[in-house]
Amino acid sequence: MKDFLDILKHEKILIVGFSSKTGLAAACFFQKHGIAFSVSDSKDLETVQKNIASFHLTPEKIFAGEQ
Repeated sequence: MKDFLDILKHEKILIVGFSSKTGLAAACFFQKHGIAFSVSDSKDLETVQKNIASFHLTPEKIFAGEQ
């Protein structure tokens, strides 16, 4: 598993459907293991920002609304 996590640290990860339970769980997993990721959701930015409060994401890592 360690080798797999090391590989992921060098990849670009996008979580699609971030506001769903699965998207939030994936974000928790990646953050716990120090893996950078971006999020995407069709919900508006305000809604998505409520869900990312506990994650360390910069604005350029958040894609919200119609895309």
